[in-house]
Amino acid sequence: MHAPLRPGFPVEWRDLSALQSIAEEWRELAAHALEPNVFYEPAFALAAAPVFGVDTRAVLVRNALGKLVGLFPGHAGRLKVAGWVHPYAPLGTPLVDRNEPEAVIGAWLGHLGRDPAMPAQLLLPLVPEQGAFARALDAVLTQAGRRSAAFGRHERALLAPGDERQAYLERSMSAGKRKELRRQRRRLEDVGPVTVTTASAMADIDAIAATITLTSGDTAWCWKIAYNEGLARSSPGVQLICDLTDSLFARSEPRRVDSCAAAGHPMIDHVWRERLMLSDRLIELRPSAMPFALACGIETARRAAIATAKSLRDRLRGR
Repeated sequence: MHAPLRPGFPVEWRDLSALQSIAEEWRELAAHALEPNVFYEPAFALAAAPVFGVDTRAVLVRNALGKLVGLFPGHAGRLKVAGWVHPYAPLGTPLVDRNEPEAVIGAWLGHLGRDPAMPAQLLLPLVPEQGAFARALDAVLTQAGRRSAAFGRHERALLAPGDERQAYLERSMSAGKRKELRRQRRRLEDVGPVTVTTASAMADIDAIAATITLTSGDTAWCWKIAYNEGLARSSPGVQLICDLTDSLFARSEPRRVDSCAAAGHPMIDHVWRERLMLSDRLIELRPSAMPFALACGIETARRAAIATAKSLRDRLRGR
């Protein structure tokens, strides 16, 4: 049995591209979110929508006073509703007001579950397995009697040392690795002076390596990094990450930095030692003619087919 919807939380389902009109209250929600997600903030999401979100909509949840307290981007397919992620937005944590997260999540899931035009399953891609959102979601699912399953579990590098911020690089990297980086740094300095600056305009970017770091609340995302491959022997990317680490620790925030890297990344995994565990959560919205176990089996088969196709593609490219 699914728990009844708590009154006082009206819900609507709107096109993502049409949300410019609520950008100000959307930003206010992001500033008070249970867990930040810079990729779901209006500046990023509205810019990405014309390219990666053509069929994407958003469930908006408001409280009894009309305040926006939840925003859940996604799109409805034939078999499931899926949260919105794309190659430039590797995190699917919805924006949920921190004051009443369980009520907001319950209103969102209840709205989708009661709509007979919607599929009976919801897939939330790339959501953290620990943290405030995960705890609130699990509590709602347990209370409502909704089943769920995790797919694609993996972890990626995270910079989150807590109060142990001093001498982080000395602890995370071996003495031999640090010595080698110092030697490579001297090699770069033989070419010319090496400086690290923060740029906010395109014209100010004139360096051998650069990274774009996005911030929201107490969290940052090391979104993209690039370097001059002609100087690859001096490890400019690693040098930059080390400098970025020291720069971030010189401030009180952010408290953690998501690398946005693939699992097992050969560079960042050896510098940032904490890990962010992620998975794709398949959630039962309501009982249907398709048993949840069958839905899980279909999802497993779909992922296996994609993995096989990618493996075949890689082998053909290697010929």
